[in-house]
Amino acid sequence: MNFPRNLRLAASSICALALVVGCSSSSTPTPAPQSAAPVVTPAPVVTQAAPASEAASAAASAEAKGPCFDSAKKEFTVAMVRWDPADIYFNGVQLGEQIEHDRILKDCGVTINWKLFGSDDSSKQLTALQSYLAAGVDGVDLEPFDGAAFTSIAKEINAKNLPLVVHDVDVPGAQEVFAGFDNLAAGKLGGDAAIAALNAARGTGWQQQEGVFIVLRCIVGDAFDIGRTNGYHSAFDAIVAASGGKIKVETQEVGCNDSKARTATDGIIARYGQDKILGVFAIDGDSGFGALSALKARNMVVAKTDPKFIPVVAVDGSEAEMSSIAKGEMLTAAVQPAVAAGVLAERLLYQELATGKLLTKPATDGATYDMPDYVGAPWGPVKIVSGPEYDGPWYQTSTYDVASIGLDNHWQWANMLDQSKTGAWPHYTDQGCVSGCPNS
Repeated sequence: MNFPRNLRLAASSICALALVVGCSSSSTPTPAPQSAAPVVTPAPVVTQAAPASEAASAAASAEAKGPCFDSAKKEFTVAMVRWDPADIYFNGVQLGEQIEHDRILKDCGVTINWKLFGSDDSSKQLTALQSYLAAGVDGVDLEPFDGAAFTSIAKEINAKNLPLVVHDVDVPGAQEVFAGFDNLAAGKLGGDAAIAALNAARGTGWQQQEGVFIVLRCIVGDAFDIGRTNGYHSAFDAIVAASGGKIKVETQEVGCNDSKARTATDGIIARYGQDKILGVFAIDGDSGFGALSALKARNMVVAKTDPKFIPVVAVDGSEAEMSSIAKGEMLTAAVQPAVAAGVLAERLLYQELATGKLLTKPATDGATYDMPDYVGAPWGPVKIVSGPEYDGPWYQTSTYDVASIGLDNHWQWANMLDQSKTGAWPHYTDQGCVSGCPNS
């Protein structure tokens, strides 16, 4: 198993509360209301013994370094606006940002100070960002809750010629560098897995019987939601059409919220009956757990070999999802590689800050972004493609599911995040996560 060199470094903070109030030499403006983000300073990674066949590439990876750029300026201030501090996925992203932040300091001698705010309220995010811009920053690192709500302010940032790196949820109609994975491919991966599981458990006869697929959407207008939904539909639309109306698709927008997903699933089950539910396609992990709670309450969660098996698939790859998959509850989850998104966002922003040149849309799609310090990462290779809704390059990580690399694998972003908190790597069995998991 390969491990990146920078994950072997202790990601020491530049100041004691770097991830709580931002690490800055200037005073940090305080938007109202202000949310504090949790400290996620990673401890040194303790690697498992790698097979002999992997020893050479692991050693090469250990010697590789990320890029440094010549710059007269050795300190930059960045406005960082993210989702709520309680969001596990975005804590994984911030872990990646911290790892790269510390590498840049160690390898390049450059300090990046963060002015940090976290909320799942777009208006609060906007207020924070406006405050930071008014106080003066060198660049912006943005995870918008609703990308469309940021188009206007992104154009203001563009007019100032400031570097803007957006990740996970893009901002339509603006110039930006986007770091994220292929949501369409992620949805298709989970959708195909669900159909295959139904065929294995029930035979193919279910495709001509009455039933309903449940699709739990997050934020209908966001590109990530659209991409994953379209990916799911690509897996089952032909089956639905061929059923002649016997198979229905019930879609609900639940705001990435488990309680709303539970309510929506309860309502659909009540309307159609337990025996008609064929599968649940959740845009994110929280929505998937809301659906699972509705199924569990009715004893509808059964073994994958049972003809009554109902596959529940999601996208994220959190500790909770992996634990549920290990126990045979959730079928699978496409991995949205949180740590990778954070590393990419910080690295690309640093490049723009240090060189004074904004990264632009590629002339042709498909070039590979070289990351020699992350050789062997399952989210590689990173491709550079055109942004579908914005003017700028998309640094696109590869799509995979949690099972394809193993639940205990150190590349799982959830395992990296847990190890950074506990100092121990998680271990999963059919009982779920049995050690090293602070959230299970």
